[in-house]
Amino acid sequence: MTARETVLDGALGGQHKATLLTRGFVSLNVVFFVACAAVSSFFYLQQHLESLGITPARAGLIISADSVAGLFLQPIMAPFLHARNARPWMAGGIVVMAAALLCYGGAHSLSALLAVRIVQGAGFVCLVAAIMAAMVAYIPPSMSGRAFGFVSLIRLVPYAAIPPLVTSLTTSHVSFPAVLAGFSLVMLLCVPIVLLMRPLSPASGHSDYDRVGFKGLAENLRNSSLCLLFAANLLFFSSYTVVFFFIISFGRHIGIGQASLFLTIATAVMIGVRLFANPFFDRVNKLVVSSACLVGLAAAFVALVHARGPLFYGLAAVFGLAWGAVMPLLNAIVFDISAPRFRGLNLNLTLVTMQGSFFIGPLLGGIVLGAWGFSVLFYLCSALALFTALLLMKVYAQQGGAHI
Repeated sequence: MTARETVLDGALGGQHKATLLTRGFVSLNVVFFVACAAVSSFFYLQQHLESLGITPARAGLIISADSVAGLFLQPIMAPFLHARNARPWMAGGIVVMAAALLCYGGAHSLSALLAVRIVQGAGFVCLVAAIMAAMVAYIPPSMSGRAFGFVSLIRLVPYAAIPPLVTSLTTSHVSFPAVLAGFSLVMLLCVPIVLLMRPLSPASGHSDYDRVGFKGLAENLRNSSLCLLFAANLLFFSSYTVVFFFIISFGRHIGIGQASLFLTIATAVMIGVRLFANPFFDRVNKLVVSSACLVGLAAAFVALVHARGPLFYGLAAVFGLAWGAVMPLLNAIVFDISAPRFRGLNLNLTLVTMQGSFFIGPLLGGIVLGAWGFSVLFYLCSALALFTALLLMKVYAQQGGAHI
């Protein structure tokens, strides 16, 4: 076993045989799960804003405001975060986010709601960026696919489980701010988990996990394969957001009453892929498999234009299969081709591109939809999927066809 394949169990501070389920890795994922659970409850925010008399235009501004913090903060923070200094950033992010969740009950004006959303977004970004910076110390290179399959599953499960729970609570006369207050308290329980994790020490010899700074950021971005991967991530998630935000409207457009089942089916299939295919993610060539899935996704977008009746729901399973494989594999590829000292930085830059896609995708998607309709919108998404596959094949060529 090489030194690179030795993983530190940060909770114990010792060296162990390469393994994934260390205390540090599990602890980070527990905190990540709680944060994602809190964020997934905001599917109900639109209805809450309507109850406050907020107009749809202002509601859209409020809903998107939490991403503003991420787009500005994360690129600045990422070069200075590493496994040694991640704990205080995680603890601070938890406290800031928990405080913002508590403030929703008293926020009723546009300015107050915008402020709370931005603060909440800032707390979430600090927390997640620090988690990503810390997590690279607990992932053996030979298990990157399995690791990010697990992490993506942790992120996905709350979006399937929390909305029904929140719906049940709100229909039982529990207010939405009260639900958020409950999540605030649960988040604060994660602070001891973070503080009890022993940070990496300089004596451990793991200099790979030091800060890289802006000079290191510039050096890192000279890797053209990484830049191609960031572009691929941006394009892939832009097409994903189009489906996420517009599929229900499309279903109504073609006369399907239960269009929301599309996302339910797709999410269930994604969870299934993460559960059952996860052990195989490190046995395949991640670039080749991702490209093949993207070609299938491009075909599914074309078929979606003509989908009616059962085909509509069948395509949901196809989308779920492609998304379920590509999302964790893209992160694993970034991890694999990054120099060890840049892994945490690059995972955070990948998150920045994903956040950018959640701004660009709906914005351009709405423009295309308004001007040319659903057919052109989905054909465009098909082209994006094919172009993303070409970018990954370019990376494959640059890596000399290596098994990544």
